[in-house]
Amino acid sequence: MRQCSRGIIFFIFDRLLKHIVTQSDGFFIFGGLIGFALSKNSGIALSIPIPTIVSVPATIALILFIAWRMRRRVIHRRDFIFFALIFFGGISNLIDRIFYGYVLDYITVRAFSHEFSFNIADAMIVFGTFALLFSVRGEERNINEINKQTYNAIASAFSKSREKPIWGEVEQFAKYVKDGLSLDKAGAHILDIGCGNGRLVKLFNGMNVHYVGVDASDELLTLARERVVDTKLSIKFKRADMRDLPFESETFDFVFMIASVHHLSESDQMIALKEAHRVLKPGGMLFVTVFNMLRFSFSDKTVWRYRAYPLVRTL
Repeated sequence: MRQCSRGIIFFIFDRLLKHIVTQSDGFFIFGGLIGFALSKNSGIALSIPIPTIVSVPATIALILFIAWRMRRRVIHRRDFIFFALIFFGGISNLIDRIFYGYVLDYITVRAFSHEFSFNIADAMIVFGTFALLFSVRGEERNINEINKQTYNAIASAFSKSREKPIWGEVEQFAKYVKDGLSLDKAGAHILDIGCGNGRLVKLFNGMNVHYVGVDASDELLTLARERVVDTKLSIKFKRADMRDLPFESETFDFVFMIASVHHLSESDQMIALKEAHRVLKPGGMLFVTVFNMLRFSFSDKTVWRYRAYPLVRTL
């Protein structure tokens, strides 16, 4: 609720000014360049002409989406403030459209032979939108270091949360490895990108495989080595960045990226996938699972989407 307070304050201020402007004649200052006067805006911000039949449903859809995102709390605390500004700004203008059929603008700026009219709600929406855009760009630059620091800090607790059986969907991937071993008696070379505490190793118990796990967290890798000390498999763990894998091309028969690639920014995700493609042998297989953050369920249950495909050529 604290993160919403700024949005609520500006919402109240906007409603108050809208009430005042409907009860007064308005005025201009600085030689008529800036004014406080009622302007009936049937379009969107800065009087851009958009039909009501389009603007109202779009506004409602935006408000509902932001309300859902805020409820889910899957956003940064700072970004929550920006979402709140957009949300309450949209609510204020939506109230105008419902009760008046247009938005009550009261700030007018005359420049370049034109008049631009807007209100505090418009400013909230525009500022919140641009703030989110720049916030995302800034986080993309730092997200990899943040991930590493975070997982180093929570390694022990995170590892304990991964003591449970492997997700059933992921267990299905093991059969592809078994099928591959039936064709190659020398054993399969497996790369686990974002291996964490190494729990994926149990999938390959009893198989003739050469397993390599890589992760950015030194603490998780330490726990992984302790976890598999008694195994008879050929296992190595190595600290590495999934965007720049320290392996020769066409080294591995199978590459696993289980709940790891979505830790990267969108641009880095493609880089990591291309790296996985580079180290994969011709005819090898890449297995990827990611969180579906755009699910439409309001429950807290995680929804998984997974596929097992030979890596597409477009990479």
